[in-house]
Amino acid sequence: FTHYFVVRGDYPAVLQHAERVIALNRIFNRADIVLKTYQVWPLALLRMGRLEDAMEIAQQGRMLAQEYGDRNQEGYILMSMGLIAIEQKDPSIAHEYLETAFAISKETNDGKLESRVLGNLGYSSGFILQDYALGREYYEKAHALYRQRGELSAEATALGNLAWVTGMQGDLETAFSYYARALPLNREIGNLYNETNSLVNMSAISGIKKDAQVSLEYSQKALELSRKTGDRSGEAWSLLYMGYAYLLHGNLPRAEEAFQQCGLIREEMGQPGLKTEPQAGLIQTFLAMDQPDLALAETEKIILYLQDGNTLSGTEEPLRVYYACYLALEKVKDPRSHAILHSAVELLETQVSKLRDDNSRKMFVENVPWRLAIRQAWDEHAGGNINAYG
Repeated sequence: FTHYFVVRGDYPAVLQHAERVIALNRIFNRADIVLKTYQVWPLALLRMGRLEDAMEIAQQGRMLAQEYGDRNQEGYILMSMGLIAIEQKDPSIAHEYLETAFAISKETNDGKLESRVLGNLGYSSGFILQDYALGREYYEKAHALYRQRGELSAEATALGNLAWVTGMQGDLETAFSYYARALPLNREIGNLYNETNSLVNMSAISGIKKDAQVSLEYSQKALELSRKTGDRSGEAWSLLYMGYAYLLHGNLPRAEEAFQQCGLIREEMGQPGLKTEPQAGLIQTFLAMDQPDLALAETEKIILYLQDGNTLSGTEEPLRVYYACYLALEKVKDPRSHAILHSAVELLETQVSKLRDDNSRKMFVENVPWRLAIRQAWDEHAGGNINAYG
């Protein structure tokens, strides 16, 4: 039942049944059932935004797996720990958990575990380390294994992952086609979590292509699903791209409201890095409202966050955050705009350097508006000493 409710997105039901299984185990002592429960229990807590509780339960599960000598189940639980560590913005620990899980998949000859770990290594490489080429390699290997094994649900997930990393590389048409393939599969199998992700990202791509109405419709559907399942992170992503859709529409009060709600969820979940993304949306909204003082106030929050030794690692589009800050500082002729622009160009150069050919590098920069704008601003104001195409 717990696995069923995870797929359906009924996370409170997962917690209820998981606790019942653990209680019954005191009577029946079924290690196999208990360890399988520990596979999904932390994931439900993760989806509900309870990251510390999720890691605590996962660690309990790993200790039990070691106690029972079940290497295979330890591998699955380590995979969950990797996902939780990613959300906690601890990429080095996340990669360590996932690499250990991958070694166990080879040791136990478990193709299912291997394919899932490959998918999560793709997520860690692409989303956290922002090495999109490496992330795509992991995702392609995982997708091939899923298709070979005939795992429809996992294949749908892999398609969504391929879509995301392809979109981050700037190949928007291919990315959208992957999402369009994944969406009906997720609906067919009833995976509401992945359906939400597809809708969120289709909204994001539509926004980049300046199709405000389509972007808004996708984000509204995603918001409805995420609230139905209690997926707080999905709700935040939906609100983020809803804010940008409203901004494209020119409905600035609704854009501000969406970004504010997104920021509150990130604050509630203890994700200050991810909170910078709706803050960047607010900066652009306030600039569009011709309220530079409000835009600057949001910019100062991000600058203070960075000055405290934090980075934008783990945000989906750190360059969008940098560019919003640059625009606000430029608006009021604040000399710090050059330093922000320099940081943005350095990050852009780092990302571009991980791509393997000139066409990929060009597509990465020119197909995403804020990346291209950063390069053009640097060329105009700083002499173009850094070559964004490597």
